Amino acid sequence: MLVQLCKKVAQIELVVGVVGGQAKVGLAKEMGCDYVICRKDKSGGNVDIWEEMKKQIPKLNGFDIVFDANGISTLKNSFKHLKPTGMQLIIYVRWFFLFEGKLIVYGLHSILPHTGSISITNWISLGFDVLRTPSFNAMTLLERNCGVLGFNLSFLFSRMDRLEEAMANLLTWISQKKITVSKVTTYKFEEVWKAHRDLQSGETTGKLVLQTVHNSNRCSKD
Repeated sequence: MLVQLCKKVAQIELVVGVVGGQAKVGLAKEMGCDYVICRKDKSGGNVDIWEEMKKQIPKLNGFDIVFDANGISTLKNSFKHLKPTGMQLIIYVRWFFLFEGKLIVYGLHSILPHTGSISITNWISLGFDVLRTPSFNAMTLLERNCGVLGFNLSFLFSRMDRLEEAMANLLTWISQKKITVSKVTTYKFEEVWKAHRDLQSGETTGKLVLQTVHNSNRCSKD
């Protein structure tokens, strides 16, 4: 949905998406990405996403805004590829946001373990990655005329007024067909293992919903 908000609501001219598998490339383009970079090649090997961007977009000279949920594996280069100034991206929810040379961090996915169990080795690796996570010097931000913002959705629940207005805007855009709802895959409660396995595979698209017994009974009555 973030791609659609940038492309169809804010009307950003160039939107580049990064996906974790070849199966997601088509969907990213369908949602509005002008270019899609896959972190894996067709044989499953890792791809340098920034070098791939240079190949696909030779005239690219940086981004006005970068949304990064990966963390340590991408933060440094995400910041490096910000423009010092650029186009203004304004999204209205209850207030106006002005994004100009901004890195928005909304996750640290790459420091989390990708196996079904958490061993002592995983904990050591996680701690080491936390220490290696880039920090940004205030002088550097001033020299580059760039900024780094952290976004944690959980804090929004303490501001229900903003959450309600944001949801109202989303529902309006959906009804106007400016944006579409992502694919939803539903699992029965006893299939929680399957939902977790699929999510962990990195091959899923859209949203995964675990249906509780209460919700299942209510749906059957409806």
